[in-house]
Amino acid sequence: MEVIILCQEEYSLRAPVEFADLGHKLFRTTPETYPIAFVPGDAFDPKHLEVVTPFMVANAPTGPPSDLRSLTSLNPLRGRVSAIHATSFFHLFNEEKQFHLARALAGLLSPEPGSMIFGLHLGLAEKGFTLSGFSGKHHLFCHSPESWAQVWDGLVFEKGMVKVQAKLVHIESKSFEGDEASTRLVPLLSWSVTRLAENTPTQQKSTQLGHEVPLDEWFYELTDDDRIFLKQQTGMQDDEELKAHILQVQAEAYKVCRLGN
Repeated sequence: MEVIILCQEEYSLRAPVEFADLGHKLFRTTPETYPIAFVPGDAFDPKHLEVVTPFMVANAPTGPPSDLRSLTSLNPLRGRVSAIHATSFFHLFNEEKQFHLARALAGLLSPEPGSMIFGLHLGLAEKGFTLSGFSGKHHLFCHSPESWAQVWDGLVFEKGMVKVQAKLVHIESKSFEGDEASTRLVPLLSWSVTRLAENTPTQQKSTQLGHEVPLDEWFYELTDDDRIFLKQQTGMQDDEELKAHILQVQAEAYKVCRLGN
């Protein structure tokens, strides 16, 4: 599986590289057993990431994929990527640029069923502008679960080509002014866009999940498949040992980059 991670550009490559090191620690891999390539560039420059029509199985690229370590742009990956992670990314831009980025990422995605784009960024119950962010000082455009689903299912992709899941979750954000501390809830849009089989009936519609769950509980809730995979990957069979390991790496990751800054 090829994975692209899109991060906020102000962190340059330092934070992604540190996160990659923490990923090796979490899954007990090495750069040799699981190599990770970084391809920095301007996501709005067509020489780096060109907008193309999403691929279908009939016109999907064939032949061996490019060596990730040799890439100087993302364009050679068009139609070949099985998973794209885009967190704390879309909310940095206005509505028009968010749509542009969605179209650009859609062109990278493989048409194989199950290929997905997923992420987490600031959201609202109704789309619009807000003074938000963890500092509460940024004027940002935010989508709602419903409007975000409409972007992907019907505008970026033809209706029925993808399944969109989107929900708002709220996390506590603490700020300090002098000796005074204040806490507020920050709404985040958790979402995924998954390619369906091309003959999937259109009644498999996108869904918007309305549950609001605290950050710590929501992020640690493992499915049975997650638990089996992580136990196989880490060699840890005890549930509490595995939980402690994951939370330790999560805490280290938080020190590298606070989500949503």
